[in-house]
Amino acid sequence: MFLFVAAYSFSCAQNTVSKDTLSVAPLNKNLKHHKPYTGSLSFFNHSISVPFHKIINPIIHPGMQAGIEGRYFETRRSKLFQALNLGMFYNKYNGTGFYLNTELAYRYTSKFRISAEALAGIGYLRIFHPADIYQLTDDGTYEKVKDKGFSSPVFSFGLGLGYSIKSASSFSFSPFFRYQSIIQTRYSADLEVLPHAAFHIGIRISKRRSK
Repeated sequence: MFLFVAAYSFSCAQNTVSKDTLSVAPLNKNLKHHKPYTGSLSFFNHSISVPFHKIINPIIHPGMQAGIEGRYFETRRSKLFQALNLGMFYNKYNGTGFYLNTELAYRYTSKFRISAEALAGIGYLRIFHPADIYQLTDDGTYEKVKDKGFSSPVFSFGLGLGYSIKSASSFSFSPFFRYQSIIQTRYSADLEVLPHAAFHIGIRISKRRSK
């Protein structure tokens, strides 16, 4: 709740500054400046685990995530932003999952270009079973049926560290690693909540555009 209130306050503050600036200086209609945007790509190891229990799991269950960040507020050191992510993972014991989520996050970057971030999110997860599915028929036998998967709302929080590589080009690269804890709800009738964990290693790519 605090992060959402902060995001709204920063947004209002930016709008006020923009209006004051326009009243002082004339607007050059021939120049349109676009705010920087950031994309990310990460690979992670997935596990079924309570928070902070298996931060690094020796058994590999691979996953991949792509995301884009839109900022609410940003300075040289701080950034409050919203991220939209699309990802998938394969776990031979738990199944194959596809998800879409959004995260509200804060990132602080030190003068040594080392960044620390905290994220909290909500999303949608679709999981397909790790084994064949059978259904009881009217004559008392079981027959194999098509696995259509099942859906669950998910909640997540994460902590990460990164490093901003100094670059003379229009692109900025920041490798990072991140620990993410995911709470899957409505898992089954016997198990309402199932905790997941993911350890990400990835890179953020930023570019400033103007036209």
